[in-house]
Parts: sequence; C-alpha cells; structure tokens
Amino acid sequence: MEACWSQYWQQGYLTSFGSSIKTNYQGVIKEYWFRFFDKLTNQDKVLDIGTGNGALIALAQAHPSLHCDFVGIDYANVNICDNSLIEQKNIEFISNVQAEELIFGAGEFTAAIAQFSLEYTNIEQSIEEVSRVLANKGRFQFVCHHSDSLIVQPNSILLKTALRILDKDGILDTLKQLINELGQKSGPKSKTSEKLRNKFNNLVYDFLKVDELAFQNTNFPSLIKSVFTQKNFAIRQEIICQFEEEFTGQISRFTQLSNAALNQTDKENLLLLCQQAQLIIEKNEIMFQEDGQILAHVISGHKFHSKD
Repeated sequence: MEACWSQYWQQGYLTSFGSSIKTNYQGVIKEYWFRFFDKLTNQDKVLDIGTGNGALIALAQAHPSLHCDFVGIDYANVNICDNSLIEQKNIEFISNVQAEELIFGAGEFTAAIAQFSLEYTNIEQSIEEVSRVLANKGRFQFVCHHSDSLIVQPNSILLKTALRILDKDGILDTLKQLINELGQKSGPKSKTSEKLRNKFNNLVYDFLKVDELAFQNTNFPSLIKSVFTQKNFAIRQEIICQFEEEFTGQISRFTQLSNAALNQTDKENLLLLCQQAQLIIEKNEIMFQEDGQILAHVISGHKFHSKD
C-alpha cells in the first residue's frame, strides 16, 4: 500500500486532496482540529498517525497558543516541503512506520491524532498500539472517511471511470495504438491511423457523454493535450508511459479510499475496539460541511485512568 502513497507524497502535496486544496485544511475541518488543540498544553507530546506531508502538524503550528512537541509517522516515504516544519526542533517526521507496529515506548505520548489515515490500517492492531503508546489520561482524536461523504461518493464514480480507461482495447490502448501508427513513415495518412483516430474520438465522446467531470478529473484529457502537442514520437511515448505509472498509483489510492471509508457498522466496530483498548469516547459524531453535506466521522476522547 505504501508505494502508491510514497509516489503521491513525493509530488509535494500537503493534504490527501491533491491539487484540489492549494494550502492546508480550512473551514469545518480546521475548526474541529483547533477545538482539539485548545485542550492541549505546551507540555504535551503529540503523535500524528499517517502524517503524510505534515498537514495536521502544520495546522497545529498555526494555532495561536500551542507550541508542544509533535512526532509525525507514516508508512509511506514522506516529502516534507515546508521548511518551517523541518526546521522546528519540536517537530520530527519518521517515514516507513506502520500504525500497527509503532516504534515508541509505552505511554510516550500525551496525545494522538489521525486525519484520514487510521481507517487505512488494520484498525484492531493500530488501536491497540495507539492505546499502548498513549499515557494515562492522554487525549486522542480520529477524523475518518465516511462512506457517504462528499469525498468518498464522487471518488467511487471517479474510480469506475478510471478503470474503464484501462479496459482492454479501450481508450488508453487505442491512444497508444494510434501514436504507434502515427510514428510510422506512412502513419499519418494511413487507413489504419484514420480508423484508429475515429475509434479514439468516439471513445472520448462516450466518456464525455457518460460523466464529463469524472473524465476530466482522471487527467486523461490533459494527457491527450500533452501527447498531441508534441510531434516527437519518443517524447509522446514517454508522456504516455509516465501517465500510466501515475494513473496506476491513482487507481490504487482510489480503491483504498473506497475500501477504507467507514459505514455505520465499521464505525461501531471502531468504537468497540476503542472501548476494549481503554480509550474512552467523549465525542462520536459526523462532521458536516457548511452546506449540510457529510465530510467525515469524528471520534475523540481520552485514555482510561483508574482514578477518573
């Protein structure tokens, strides 16, 4: 799983929303995290699970009064591009660490946070590990994908469109065949190239007719533009090859998101696992966007202490 996310984070994105969010989380998501950060002190040590490129830690640095220690871990190879995070002595990032096998001692952290990451793990194991490294009375907050959210539902449509692009003898195969034919000496004027060109144009039309937005979001139209802007055959092939590599990783991430998103049964199982791991739930609710659409599940609380 880490390979496709390593590829993604190496592109320099701060959040898991890619280029759709230019800076950091804003709006309701930011408000939820700031309310959690309000409860922490400068003496706390916070573990950020599935940190990616440090979005949550960067968000915490924007909090007006919080200056505690942070450790961000991720199973993937992360690529922190924000020098202000790298230069902070109270912040550490560690790649290739699984939530199911944390490398820290018992009770080492006074808080644990996760944003769209915990649900990608083996939750039974990762919850046990979070509880182990969390000190008594240590606080936690998990924001997890909701199966009916405005993030997950469009993703399902996008995934279907992306998989169609990879169909045998489909639009991508036809584009490759067309470029190969055009690379031949008589290619541009051959009957074969004309036949492939017509087939390709019809396939493009079909995709636009079914769901133009989903097709645009696969970046395939950008590939078409890039390929036909170039005249050099080798460069055209290189562009297609690079697209295929990135597209495969994109499909893998789409698939993982669909599988990871929590429905009601999944959330109830997570709550039960927290209870079994002595993580006391204080907040269990759905995060809604300002327009009423579902954003995520929010679960927060503290580790049980015998003197509570």
